This record gives sequence, structure tokens and C-alpha cells, in this order.
Amino acid sequence: MALARLPVVSECSPQQTARVSVAAGSSGSVSAAASAAAAAAVVAGAPSSSTMSVSRVPSPPPSSEANTPVAENWCYTQVKVVKFSYMWTINNFSFCREEMGEVLKSSTFSAGVNDKLKWCLRVNPKGLDEESKDYLSLYLLLVSCNKTEVRAKFKFSILNAKREETKAMESQRAYRFVQGKDWGFKKFIRRDFLLDEANGLLPDDKLTIFCEVIYFFENI
Repeated sequence: MALARLPVVSECSPQQTARVSVAAGSSGSVSAAASAAAAAAVVAGAPSSSTMSVSRVPSPPPSSEANTPVAENWCYTQVKVVKFSYMWTINNFSFCREEMGEVLKSSTFSAGVNDKLKWCLRVNPKGLDEESKDYLSLYLLLVSCNKTEVRAKFKFSILNAKREETKAMESQRAYRFVQGKDWGFKKFIRRDFLLDEANGLLPDDKLTIFCEVIYFFENI
């Protein structure tokens, strides 16, 4: 009686065992010897496709979390902005006898009762110097301040007989103010234009100046 020769399992490498399994599967009939060889390979610790497919690599964190920096120290800076206005009326303006360079000052004012910044307006009725002697000069002065400095923008105008703003001039940028510093316009308005009754800027000989201020500083 003839005996069937079985393959020697111990001589098969893992790669060869895999080929045996594939060949058997493609033919549609798996021999007992091929199944035994595959089982022996798995028992011996040979890698298998199923083992590789279930292995998992930790997923990276979402990009939003991965790219978020972590700071050991931090601070929060808030820019405080304050806006307010002030009106100053000078009675009997045409009788002002101040010479060139001499000054009139308004009373001090602030944005509110608890505001530590005190301001005033300064007027030179006959100009600040020789260059501006035919003009009225007008400035905003920071009288007192509890900050190292503040930045401020301002707008000046004259109220006419109808209480309308006229001849307005506005700062083109925010200026740096420290205590005792002023900014304004050396040539705010010509004196002859201001004194001309036809222009209606001095009703009852009263000059009314309207000032709007926006200042800001940093709170850390």
C-alpha cells in the first residue's frame, strides 16, 4: 500500500507557511497538512497578518491642542479709553487787553468727579509769538496727573450765536501728555475774522469754546 508523503513542518519558514495557506485558499480545498503547518507556525510565534492588523499606534492630539502654547507666566493689559467734553465762555472778549504771549486760562476740569486727571484750556488772545500775533492761539493743558503719561486726542470749536460748532480744528493723532504739558494750535483762528460781528462768533461779546477730549492709558 502506498503512503502519502506529508510536508515536513519543521523545515518551513514563516514566509513559506504563509504561501502554503494562500495557495490552499486559492484552490478552494485546504489539506490537513497545510492547516497543521499554518497552526504550527502560529504556535512557534511567527508574525501573522491578523496580529499586525490589530496593533494600534496612539493617535496624535488634535491640531488645535497640539499647537496651543502653554505659558508659565502671563498678564492682562487693558487700554482704558475716556471721552468727555468741556465748554468755556469768555465774557467781554473784545476787551481782553492781554498782549502777545500773555495767556488766559479756564478753570480746571476732568472727565468725572473721581477722575485724577485735571485739565484746563489756555488761550493767547493775541497769539503766542510774532508768527501768530494776528491769530488766537488755543491749547489743552494737563494740569495734574497720577499716571506717568497719557495719550490724548482733542477737538476745538467755537459755538456761534445759534450754538452751532464752527471753525473746528482737530488733532491729527494722539499726543503724549505729561503733567504740565500742553498741545494745541498756535494759529487757531484769525483775530480779525473772530472780531467781525458779521461772522456771529461773538454773540453779546462772548467767546464760547467747545472742547472734546479722548484720552487713554494702559492698565496692567
